[in-house]
Amino acid sequence: MLSNGLLLGGLFTLVYAVGNSFTNSQNVLRFSVITVALAVTVAVGWLKFRQGPTATPAMATAGDGDSATASLDHRVSNLERQIEALRKALGS
Repeated sequence: MLSNGLLLGGLFTLVYAVGNSFTNSQNVLRFSVITVALAVTVAVGWLKFRQGPTATPAMATAGDGDSATASLDHRVSNLERQIEALRKALGS
């Protein structure tokens, strides 16, 4: 999630920089460099989001029967342990 925020923040900063350098027509090289950087950032972001999440949990299929139930029971017990740990940490 942090990398997505950094990418989006960089994208907005570069859009602002392109607009700012466009209004200041004195330095064409600066405008060109920032525009290329924006294009590279958009391309990297497009590839990153098109690929989807990198770490997806293994889901049991419907035909697994008992293993699907065991997987669900395991996940629920993990969530219960985490909630209990949070409750202890918050002192409630």
